[in-house]
Amino acid sequence: MAARAEAVAQSPPSAAPSPAAPSPASASSPAVTPVRAAPGAPSAKPAVMAQVQAPPAIPAAGVINAPPVPRPSGRDDVVGVLLQSAVPHPVRTLTFGQVFVQGEMPRGSGLGARIGGQEIPAQLDVKATHPDGSARMGVVTLAAATPATIMLTRRAAAAGQAPDLAAAAARQAVTVDLVIAGARHHINVAEALASAARAGGVSYWMNGPLASEARIDVPVTGSLHVSFDIRAHADGSAVTDVQVRNDIIFQPDGKTLTYDVTIRQGNDVALRREKLRHFLYQTWHWPVWSTGEPHVNVVHDAGYIMRAGAVHHYDLTTGVAAAAINDLSRAMAGPEFDILGSGGITKYMPTTGGRGDIGPLTAANTIWLLTQHPDAARYALAQADAAGSVPW
Repeated sequence: MAARAEAVAQSPPSAAPSPAAPSPASASSPAVTPVRAAPGAPSAKPAVMAQVQAPPAIPAAGVINAPPVPRPSGRDDVVGVLLQSAVPHPVRTLTFGQVFVQGEMPRGSGLGARIGGQEIPAQLDVKATHPDGSARMGVVTLAAATPATIMLTRRAAAAGQAPDLAAAAARQAVTVDLVIAGARHHINVAEALASAARAGGVSYWMNGPLASEARIDVPVTGSLHVSFDIRAHADGSAVTDVQVRNDIIFQPDGKTLTYDVTIRQGNDVALRREKLRHFLYQTWHWPVWSTGEPHVNVVHDAGYIMRAGAVHHYDLTTGVAAAAINDLSRAMAGPEFDILGSGGITKYMPTTGGRGDIGPLTAANTIWLLTQHPDAARYALAQADAAGSVPW
């Protein structure tokens, strides 16, 4: 279970897709503008999804263990986390997932955070609950400088106006162009958000004083549509996760598509691919950051995750051979970790015997649990993304 954190890949883990039905609100959206494609459009060199800031150095030999995380000491302390970064960064908004032991975050509780004796802004969007109504899993948002040692605490729920999504989308100015069979389909995210809001087609995922995130969906052609998870932060930054999905069922013209795609932020190209072959029921995504991806590694208390019942119990004292993490790092430099890649998933289904990509936890998730190393988290999250590309 790799927690989804801006530290390692954020956006956004896309989970394996379920076939989507057309949305009545999105079906009438005028946000897609088909025009004829201009010939000879420039092509940027493909980037590999795994290209991120270099993680902490890993020794060639030896065993890697997770760094110690602070333990609760006060009455309202819940669980500690570490925020690691290769170089110090000023305060910015960070988001990650956190599970909770039953009863520790009762229904209606707010989340606080403390660095040393200083309180910092925090937000909790509860996504799952225990039978008693207490939080089981939630999205945590912090405004913190890094590196940092943080204690998450219970406190009264914070009030405050959520950041303006429409203004953030307008500032970020993300656009998507898909060229399919010679026709260009242009999507302006800010305009699509405004159209969806008028039609009542905006679904909120986070909504609080530090971060607001909503999803909209824009039909393109046949079974192809594009979903956008748009998040605005109180510090003025934003991230838009672009999800291209060929998965609307019961479409008479649903089929494998080959297309060129360009994602821009203002005048800057965030992603460009040519002749991308997209099979039916596949999906891929690409996050676009207004101020750059944070590259902060969130170190969780693995023992607490086990006590919360999110994973089986493992012996946290064993650690993991450094060579295993180095293997993951090298693998991610390959084309299998680009969009619609296999991400280390075994593609030949009749294969039997031990496989690292299946089990109660995958090998990469287990390595992450025992080491909290960012490379293991990136690999595990990329493999989760690959599940959406159905590579077998």
